[in-house]
Amino acid sequence: MPRPIEAVGTTTAGFVGLAPQGPVKHAVRLSQASDFAPAFGGFHSTMLLGHAVQHFFDNGGKEAYVVRVDPDADGFIGSEADGSGIHAFDNVDLFNILVMPDSEVDVSHRSAAIEYCERRRAVMINDA
Repeated sequence: MPRPIEAVGTTTAGFVGLAPQGPVKHAVRLSQASDFAPAFGGFHSTMLLGHAVQHFFDNGGKEAYVVRVDPDADGFIGSEADGSGIHAFDNVDLFNILVMPDSEVDVSHRSAAIEYCERRRAVMINDA
Protein backbone atom coordinates (compact mmCIF):
# COMPACT_ATOMS: atom_id res chain seq x y z
CA MET A 1 0.00 0.00 0.00
CA PRO A 2 1.42 3.43 -0.92
CA ARG A 3 2.37 5.73 1.92
CA PRO A 4 0.38 8.96 2.17
CA ILE A 5 2.18 12.21 1.55
CA GLU A 6 3.25 13.63 4.87
CA ALA A 7 2.44 17.22 5.71
CA VAL A 8 5.42 19.53 5.94
CA GLY A 9 5.72 23.03 7.27
CA THR A 10 5.58 25.94 4.87
CA THR A 11 6.38 28.75 7.26
CA THR A 12 10.07 29.14 6.36
CA ALA A 13 11.16 29.97 2.83
CA GLY A 14 14.37 30.70 1.00
CA PHE A 15 14.22 33.30 -1.77
CA VAL A 16 16.91 33.80 -4.39
CA GLY A 17 16.76 36.52 -6.99
CA LEU A 18 17.49 40.02 -8.18
CA ALA A 19 17.29 43.11 -5.98
CA PRO A 20 18.46 46.73 -6.38
CA GLN A 21 21.02 46.42 -3.56
CA GLY A 22 22.12 44.27 -0.66
CA PRO A 23 24.65 41.57 0.09
CA VAL A 24 25.37 38.73 -2.31
CA LYS A 25 26.59 35.26 -1.29
CA HIS A 26 24.77 35.65 2.02
CA ALA A 27 21.32 34.51 3.16
CA VAL A 28 19.70 37.36 5.10
CA ARG A 29 17.04 36.34 7.63
CA LEU A 30 13.79 38.35 7.54
CA SER A 31 11.02 38.01 10.11
CA GLN A 32 8.55 40.35 8.41
CA ALA A 33 7.97 41.83 4.97
CA SER A 34 9.08 45.31 6.02
CA ASP A 35 12.61 43.96 6.66
CA PHE A 36 13.12 43.56 2.89
CA ALA A 37 13.39 47.24 1.87
CA PRO A 38 16.21 48.26 4.24
CA ALA A 39 18.26 45.17 3.36
CA PHE A 40 17.65 44.96 -0.40
CA GLY A 41 16.49 48.36 -1.62
CA GLY A 42 12.75 47.87 -1.75
CA PHE A 43 10.50 46.96 -4.63
CA HIS A 44 11.52 47.25 -8.26
CA SER A 45 9.19 46.87 -11.23
CA THR A 46 11.44 44.40 -13.10
CA MET A 47 12.85 42.57 -10.07
CA LEU A 48 10.23 40.31 -8.52
CA LEU A 49 12.09 39.24 -5.38
CA GLY A 50 10.59 41.89 -3.08
CA HIS A 51 7.08 41.20 -4.33
CA ALA A 52 7.49 37.45 -3.74
CA VAL A 53 8.73 38.06 -0.18
CA GLN A 54 5.78 40.39 0.47
CA HIS A 55 3.28 37.78 -0.76
CA PHE A 56 4.91 35.08 1.37
CA PHE A 57 4.44 37.09 4.56
CA ASP A 58 0.96 38.26 3.49
CA ASN A 59 -0.04 34.58 3.26
CA GLY A 60 1.16 33.53 6.69
CA GLY A 61 4.89 33.00 6.20
CA LYS A 62 6.86 33.35 9.42
CA GLU A 63 10.53 33.43 8.42
CA ALA A 64 12.36 34.07 5.15
CA TYR A 65 15.97 33.85 4.08
CA VAL A 66 16.78 36.03 1.09
CA VAL A 67 19.78 35.73 -1.21
CA ARG A 68 20.48 38.45 -3.74
CA VAL A 69 22.33 37.24 -6.81
CA ASP A 70 24.34 38.91 -9.53
CA PRO A 71 23.38 36.96 -12.66
CA ASP A 72 26.49 38.20 -14.52
CA ALA A 73 28.90 36.99 -11.83
CA ASP A 74 27.60 33.89 -10.07
CA GLY A 75 24.11 33.32 -11.42
CA PHE A 76 21.13 31.92 -9.57
CA ILE A 77 22.69 28.54 -8.84
CA GLY A 78 26.16 29.81 -8.03
CA SER A 79 28.88 27.66 -6.56
CA GLU A 80 29.11 25.44 -3.50
CA ALA A 81 32.79 26.36 -3.24
CA ASP A 82 32.16 30.07 -2.60
CA GLY A 83 28.62 29.91 -1.22
CA SER A 84 27.10 31.92 -4.03
CA GLY A 85 23.60 31.63 -5.51
CA ILE A 86 21.39 29.00 -3.89
CA HIS A 87 24.45 27.65 -2.10
CA ALA A 88 24.21 30.63 0.25
CA PHE A 89 21.47 28.53 1.90
CA ASP A 90 24.02 25.83 2.81
CA ASN A 91 24.49 27.60 6.15
CA VAL A 92 20.74 27.88 6.82
CA ASP A 93 19.51 25.06 9.04
CA LEU A 94 16.03 24.74 7.60
CA PHE A 95 13.79 26.11 4.90
CA ASN A 96 10.74 24.37 3.49
CA ILE A 97 10.27 26.26 0.23
CA LEU A 98 12.80 27.62 -2.26
CA VAL A 99 11.41 30.47 -4.36
CA MET A 100 13.08 31.78 -7.52
CA PRO A 101 10.67 34.43 -8.84
CA ASP A 102 12.69 36.09 -11.61
CA SER A 103 12.00 35.54 -15.31
CA GLU A 104 15.76 35.14 -15.92
CA VAL A 105 15.62 31.71 -14.23
CA ASP A 106 15.93 29.27 -17.14
CA VAL A 107 15.50 25.51 -17.47
CA SER A 108 19.04 24.69 -16.36
CA HIS A 109 18.60 26.86 -13.26
CA ARG A 110 15.31 25.14 -12.43
CA SER A 111 16.81 21.67 -12.84
CA ALA A 112 19.75 22.47 -10.56
CA ALA A 113 17.44 24.11 -8.02
CA ILE A 114 15.16 21.05 -7.96
CA GLU A 115 18.17 18.81 -7.30
CA TYR A 116 19.26 21.15 -4.50
CA CYS A 117 15.76 21.04 -3.00
CA GLU A 118 15.72 17.25 -3.11
CA ARG A 119 18.89 17.21 -1.02
CA ARG A 120 17.50 19.82 1.39
CA ARG A 121 14.01 18.24 1.52
CA ALA A 122 12.35 21.45 0.32
CA VAL A 123 9.80 22.35 -2.36
CA MET A 124 10.89 24.55 -5.25
CA ILE A 125 8.67 27.32 -6.67
CA ASN A 126 9.65 29.16 -9.85
CA ASP A 127 7.07 31.78 -10.68
CA ALA A 128 8.14 33.87 -13.64
